[in-house]
Order: sequence, then C-alpha cells, then structure tokens
Amino acid sequence: MTPDTGFQAVSVNYWAVMPVLVVFGGALIGVLVEAFVPRRSRHTVQVALTLATLVAAFVVLVTKARHDRGVTFGGALVIDGPALFQMGAILVLGLLAVMLMAEKFSSAGPDAFTPMGAAVPGSRLEATAARAGWGTGEVFPLALFSIAGMMIFPAAGDLLTMFVALEVLSLPLYILTGLARRKRSPVAGSGPEVLPARLLLQRLLPLRCRPHLRIRWIDPPRRHRLRNLRRRRAV
Repeated sequence: MTPDTGFQAVSVNYWAVMPVLVVFGGALIGVLVEAFVPRRSRHTVQVALTLATLVAAFVVLVTKARHDRGVTFGGALVIDGPALFQMGAILVLGLLAVMLMAEKFSSAGPDAFTPMGAAVPGSRLEATAARAGWGTGEVFPLALFSIAGMMIFPAAGDLLTMFVALEVLSLPLYILTGLARRKRSPVAGSGPEVLPARLLLQRLLPLRCRPHLRIRWIDPPRRHRLRNLRRRRAV
C-alpha cells in the first residue's frame, strides 16, 4: 500500500486565467516570428500578431473569464471584479500603445525604436544600422510580456506572485526604454534589476585562480597594500 504523502494537486481554473495565457502565448509566438520570418515582412507580421493577440485576450476576458471568477493556482491568483476590470483596461491601453509603437513618424520605416540600442541617437552608426535593414520587431514580444505581467499584478493573491508579476512587467519595459529612439536613456535601459549582476561582477573581477584550482578572493585595496609591501621589502 502506497503511503499517503499528503500531496494535493493544485486546481487551476484555466478559463479564469485564459486572457493572461493568450498574451503569453502571443509573446512566445512573436519570439519565433522574430527568429524565422524574413526580415522584410517581420515588422508587419509582428504588428498583426500583437494586435490579434490583444484583441483575442480581450474577447476571451469579456466572454469567458468574467463568468469564471474565484481563487486559482492554489491562491496565487484571485480573479474578481476589480481584477477583471483592470485586466480589460490594460488590454485596451496596450492595444493603443502597440499602434503608437508601430507608427511611422518621419521615415519610410518604423522609427519609434532604434535599430541599434548601443548606438548614440542620431549617429552614423544608427543610420548605418537603419540602412542595413535592422528591424526592431523584438519590441512587440517584449511589450506582450510586459502586458502579461501587468495583468497578473492586480490579480496577485500573495506577495510572491506580486513580485514575479512586477519583474515580468518591468524588465521588458527597461529594455524598451533603452531601445527608444527619442529620449533614450542607457541608465533606464539597464534598470535596477541589473544592480545585483553588477555587484556580482565587481566581486568576480578581483577573483584569482591558481594552477592547482584553489580559488581565493583578493580585494583591490588589499592587493595594492600587498604590492607596496613587496616593493618595500625589495628595497
């Protein structure tokens, strides 16, 4: 006889979270489009896919999700009236934002985002990247990921889910800010989430490995003191 471990499967109301799943699915398909669709038609396909995803998510929210309210994912998500209202508002505003992102303001191609985030705005490098046909289709899957995080945030049932939703919505926004053609900020593009990686890198830089694979940490100030001490002994 198999002993009872006390494990119970979490019940999931898929219709209640279907709008979020639709947006996540559209974002994943957008990543595949960016990888396999030819560069000339990539922007058009991305815009059409993003708009269709947001419209489909809104239709599912109005027709199905509003009739399946309740707590799901083991209490991680709470789908109620205010959460559904905010999800619908996010989808509508996201639809308007995507249309603005795809707008052609002053050139033959879309120029809301730069084709090269590392280039200085208005530089020759940026112009060369634009003439080479480097597109910015990846901004649309990033926008969908951010919208999905925004939809999870008002329905979060605990702090952990709220934190995950905050990360999902904020990280793509930092990348979009770094790719914006106008008022672009490299600092905003890096985001505060990159600070732990920077601190880790600062600790890894003074790392020294010996031939017998012993690893030790040597801080820069201590390393300078050891160097000066050796010089004094040599004199």
